[in-house]
Amino acid sequence: MQAAISHIFLTVDDHDTALEYYVGVLGFKKTWDLPLPGGFRWLTVAPQGGEGCHLVLNKAASEEEWALIGRQSAGDRTPLCIIQVDDFDTVYESWQTRGVSFLDSPREMPWGRMARFRDPYGNLFYLMEPNLEFVNGKVGPDEAAPGS
Repeated sequence: MQAAISHIFLTVDDHDTALEYYVGVLGFKKTWDLPLPGGFRWLTVAPQGGEGCHLVLNKAASEEEWALIGRQSAGDRTPLCIIQVDDFDTVYESWQTRGVSFLDSPREMPWGRMARFRDPYGNLFYLMEPNLEFVNGKVGPDEAAPGS
């Protein structure tokens, strides 16, 4: 059996505003934009060149959903998701130029280089370039640790 996580729902207050951020600022591509019965809209985005998970930009339609906006991550340590890239410095600099406000400077961790940022709604994300030697088990945490 094969299985994959294909979509993560991100509750937003306005489809077009969210689309402008994820496509216009982060450079994602719009993968679906389908009007549905009842005034609903299936709107998804994904990183350019990436295979895998899509973000569903889900417009809040109930009080319960409105309460989720900006609260889909936990505090400053648990992100909604990690956006993995193969050229951290280029993406980091590009996103800074486009107005992404990172919470801290890039950090070297055993598993890769990373930085935290929040979307306009307040959800926490990580930008990360993995340390492939660590991820693939070729080195342990001690060998992969910064400064070792």
